[in-house]
Amino acid sequence: MSPALEPGQIRLVCARIDDVVRGALVLDAGERARAAAITRADDARAFVAARTVLRRLLGHELACDGESIEIVETASGKPRLAGVGDLEFNVSHGGELVVVALARGRAVGVDVEPMIASRRRIDDISELSLGPRALEHLRSVPASERGAMFTRWWVRCEAVCKATGVGLIVPLEDDVPDGIHVEEISVGPGHAAAVAWSGGAATIEIEDQGAGS
Repeated sequence: MSPALEPGQIRLVCARIDDVVRGALVLDAGERARAAAITRADDARAFVAARTVLRRLLGHELACDGESIEIVETASGKPRLAGVGDLEFNVSHGGELVVVALARGRAVGVDVEPMIASRRRIDDISELSLGPRALEHLRSVPASERGAMFTRWWVRCEAVCKATGVGLIVPLEDDVPDGIHVEEISVGPGHAAAVAWSGGAATIEIEDQGAGS
């Protein structure tokens, strides 16, 4: 894993959920109980993988045992470190992947989603969730390209909302608030992902992390 994070960096760790859950898990007692209470197996696996990758990354950055780190949640459900500090993070899982973003001294948001292939599903979702400008733009491209466009657009919006902490409010337009930056990131075929952050320019560093990392 890379050296300690610098203030101008944003570190992203991407892992396959199956790879993570086959390895050693890094969870505290509360997270183990929470995972056991999740009724859908896929949701439980995704939660376990996300928290394991997060705790590995935080443990490396803070030079401590990942299981001992106290993670709390805000009123909106966003996880954060207990106490005062400049270390910020965000977590997302979608499809086969989990992605964790870590930064110092700036808000950060990340989202990953599987590409939507169904044309009918794209039509249904876009009618319900997009604002008029975004919907017009989507309809201007060939039908075969709309799934990829919508998914890439969605992860950008989700990452921005998570960085700002305002949550998704529909109908959505691809508007980026002043002081927020957003960038698409490559996580391999079949998925789209984006990271958003506050403050000035940042160096984006992406790492692959498997079960043994």
